[in-house]
Amino acid sequence: MRCILFITLLAGVLSSCESGVEIERIPLNKLIAISSFISPQDSVLCVHVYRGQEMGSILRPDSAVIREAQVTISDGIRMTAFTYNASRKCYTLSSQIADIQPEKEYRLQVKVGNTVCNASCRIPPNPVVPNVNQSKVNDDFIALFNWPSSEKNRYYIFNYSLRDIVFRSQIGNPIGPYIRTPTNTLFDRQDKEANEMEIRVINAFKADRVSLAVFYQAVDENTYKYLKTYQDFSNWQNNTDHLIPNLREPQPVFDNIEGGIGIFGGYNRLDTLFKIKG
Repeated sequence: MRCILFITLLAGVLSSCESGVEIERIPLNKLIAISSFISPQDSVLCVHVYRGQEMGSILRPDSAVIREAQVTISDGIRMTAFTYNASRKCYTLSSQIADIQPEKEYRLQVKVGNTVCNASCRIPPNPVVPNVNQSKVNDDFIALFNWPSSEKNRYYIFNYSLRDIVFRSQIGNPIGPYIRTPTNTLFDRQDKEANEMEIRVINAFKADRVSLAVFYQAVDENTYKYLKTYQDFSNWQNNTDHLIPNLREPQPVFDNIEGGIGIFGGYNRLDTLFKIKG
């Protein structure tokens, strides 16, 4: 879950941040911006560290990257250091060394000169395999997901894609399988509608072969709040309600970095593959 959104946020959202922590007012050119999401499934952990720039200046990603930071992660027992990766333009650490585990809390620390930034996150429990009701309606495949009561996670992201597609277009059968996109893929299970998710694959049975891959990512509260408020900010920025003039106030974006700005979050992923045909 690499987060590149952060560069654009830095220039325009600082004045409207809703911090998960109390932070002092820091001059923009001295502000440290941090972005990292970690999970047990990562092969490499990445931490992006940027320097703020004065409002009105041109923010270039290459010039904003901080290369001289000291970055560490701790589980309360062992502290491990990241190293700067020039090709990725971030600080990296092998998962074999980090050994990220479900239901453990991790603390990230970033030092740049005299500035020290801290953040913590808790990795969600292993997701429970959802109950899935599969059905066929005409040439469409429908998968209805319901989460059992044993599911401990409250927040999650739902992603999906089609795999192994073999389709031969011909007269009378010109359009192959595609997914009818759900209106939302970021959920809080305390919302009633979040406990049920439908994915419809249009024209699935017109293909010779097709499978549906579903990626269920349980996320911690920090990650959920960041993604939800960033989504709200994007809707305001893009004026999705088509208000003329758009007089709404900018929507605040959540962050949880002490001594800086940004997001450090955790997630835990479950992948499933449904063979529809072939």
